[in-house]
Amino acid sequence: RTAWEASYLGIDDSNDSFSVSSSLQPNLARPVFDTLLGGEASMLIAHQNFLSGSIAVDSSTQLQAFEILRRRQYCSDGFLTFDFLIGFKHGSLDDLLRVLHASNYFQAQGPISAGTATHGFDNFEAKNDFNGLLLGIERRHHWNRWKIAYTGKVSLGSNNVDMLIDGQTITTVPGGGTSTFNGGLLAQATNIGTYSRNEFVAIPEFKFSAQRQINQCLGLQCGYNIMYWSSAVRAADAVSRRVSQFPPEAVTGTGDPKFAWTSSGFLAHGFQFGLNYQF
Repeated sequence: RTAWEASYLGIDDSNDSFSVSSSLQPNLARPVFDTLLGGEASMLIAHQNFLSGSIAVDSSTQLQAFEILRRRQYCSDGFLTFDFLIGFKHGSLDDLLRVLHASNYFQAQGPISAGTATHGFDNFEAKNDFNGLLLGIERRHHWNRWKIAYTGKVSLGSNNVDMLIDGQTITTVPGGGTSTFNGGLLAQATNIGTYSRNEFVAIPEFKFSAQRQINQCLGLQCGYNIMYWSSAVRAADAVSRRVSQFPPEAVTGTGDPKFAWTSSGFLAHGFQFGLNYQF
């Protein structure tokens, strides 16, 4: 009538990337909203007449969740069984967004001499760590050697979030040396830094499973699991397209981009296969 149960769920480094260079697209720019002009603008990365360049975007997400719980049978009539679940859940969700750009002036442009090169990046990283109480109920149907189960759980607790924002621009001028600017385009001195907060969140889950009993203790199991992490903070939540200056200009006007806390839930789901041993 009672049992202990431990489980692990993970998504190991789900990656997406995009890159383009002026060898394929001669005109490249990064779009922004210029607060001084009050409208759409862009930072030029490549131009077919005087500037070569490239842009690369990388994003990655890693999810891990571990839980240990106590299972207590509430009622059973041989065909239908109800269990109550209570335990502890820990989860971590790491999310990264990185934008890199590089430009080289192959022809002089105004005060900018030929051969001048710039390299810059914007980096946004969100780290979520959850610890909380898990409550749930499971309903199982038994007949012959088959068992069908429906499990609903909710974890209630604290989500500790760290948001890291970083950026840099390096400019090299022929015969003039190299200078480093603290800031990229969307990560500048106005929002660069590490920000932390704790927030109460709920993580509901639902699982369906079917099991074929091989012998008295061992069963072959497959199923489907879905989990929703409410108020999870993603790297893209920290990105603002509003800028009041372009690197390497000093901060001016409205002092954008600014950092503001926003959140967007995270949904994970998948299939599971395995062996179940009961005693």
